[in-house]
Amino acid sequence: MVQKNIVTKTKNGGDYEIYTLTDHGKVLYENLSKILGNNLETPQAYYRKKVVTPQEFVLELIKKDYIVDAIIAIASSKKGALNINEIAEAMGLSTQRAQAYLEVFCGRDAPLRIFRRIDMKLHNVEQNNIVSPFKKLMSMLRNHGKAYYMLTDDGLTIFHKLPFYTKYATSRTGKILRKLFGNLHPRLVAKKLFRLIAVINISATITALAMLGVHSLVALSLLLASIIFTTTMLILYIATYNL
Repeated sequence: MVQKNIVTKTKNGGDYEIYTLTDHGKVLYENLSKILGNNLETPQAYYRKKVVTPQEFVLELIKKDYIVDAIIAIASSKKGALNINEIAEAMGLSTQRAQAYLEVFCGRDAPLRIFRRIDMKLHNVEQNNIVSPFKKLMSMLRNHGKAYYMLTDDGLTIFHKLPFYTKYATSRTGKILRKLFGNLHPRLVAKKLFRLIAVINISATITALAMLGVHSLVALSLLLASIIFTTTMLILYIATYNL
């Protein structure tokens, strides 16, 4: 935090050091207070007004971690908007729980409005997204009745300050994964990646077994190509997220 100019470290003349919030650190604290809904000026005022139990504090941190997942998933999507099912997958929650968390930061009276619920048809028109009739029909069938969310300006500001954005904004492997899977959230990419690998491996194995007695060389080539593809995709994923 000292390197990030959040706190300053000073010697007290003894065996211990004193850490103090910088101006930048105070701004971050104020933003965090807004997200938590406290609207406090100082940490001391917070503890004078309300005593927080460890359980409540941990619960609030967990909620904010879920919100960060939602921000990353929406911001790194190709269209800049996602339906609630995909957001819930990124958050690792049920659809109902995920939507309840998003709505806290979605209403006009929210302490910090991060998300905005949208009509995807109007969004496509505003973004000049030309969709073929077939894709439009498939999209309507797949997403009928699902709520879509995008980030507000405040939400985008938060995303641009996250370590995730700094790490993957200029990442070539990240851009490749985004083009392949339409998103950069690790949980969403992993699900689509392993589904793709499973389909290709099963198809290659069935085809190879069918051709084994007739064209054994072609069958072995298919299996080898499948192994190479699987290894390449896994290396790409691991290189991107440093797993």
